[in-house]
Amino acid sequence: MYKIIDNFLPKETQDELEKALTSYKYSMSVGTVYEEYRNSLPFLKTLPKSEVIQFESKIVDAGSCIFPDEEEIYFRQIWNVFVKENIRDVVCNLSTSDDLRLIRMKSNVLLQQKKRLFGHIHHTPHIDCEKSEGFTDISCIYYVNDSDGPTVLYNEYSVDNPKKLTVFKKIPPKKGRLLAFHSNRYHTSSSPRRSQYRNIINMVFMPKQY
Repeated sequence: MYKIIDNFLPKETQDELEKALTSYKYSMSVGTVYEEYRNSLPFLKTLPKSEVIQFESKIVDAGSCIFPDEEEIYFRQIWNVFVKENIRDVVCNLSTSDDLRLIRMKSNVLLQQKKRLFGHIHHTPHIDCEKSEGFTDISCIYYVNDSDGPTVLYNEYSVDNPKKLTVFKKIPPKKGRLLAFHSNRYHTSSSPRRSQYRNIINMVFMPKQY
C-alpha cells in the first residue's frame, strides 16, 4: 500500500517552505547516495556503482533532534508545519500500528545529472528500516520543489528476501506532494536531468516501543 496526497500543505506554506529550504542557511553534509545499501541484498552487489553526490541535513535521528542549537527553532518550525496538517493521521492509516513516533527526518538535495551514470537512471534500491518487522513502519517523502527525477517504488518488500526487483510505480516530484509507503518496501531516488535540483524532506515513523 502507498498514498499520494497532492497539495498536502497549503499553497502559501509550500512557497514558504521552498524558500526556506532553498536558502541553504543551515548545516548540510555531503555524501553519496545509498552506498551502504549495496550490501543489503546479494544481487545488489553485482549492479554497477551508480552513486551520486547528495547534500543532506539531518533534523531528527533515532527519535532525537540533532540539529545545532542555533537551528533548533528553524527546523522545529518545519516539523510543526507537518504536525499542523495531521501527518500522523496519514501514517497511522497505512500502518498496522496506531501509535507511531517520528524516528528520522532529513532534508535531501540532489543536483542535476544530465547524463545517465553507468547506463542507470536510478540510484541503489534500499529500504528505510533494517529492523522493520511486518508493516508497522511508514516512510514519507515531501517534495519541496517541482522537478524531474522520480521516486521508484518496487513490488518487493524486505520480508520477501527477493532475488530481483521489479518496478511497481514511478512517482514524479511535484511541489507540495506527499508520498507515504511502508518503510520495508524497496524504493530508490533518481537525479534530475532537466531541473537544476531536486529537494525533498524524508520522514520515517516507527512504533513508540522501538
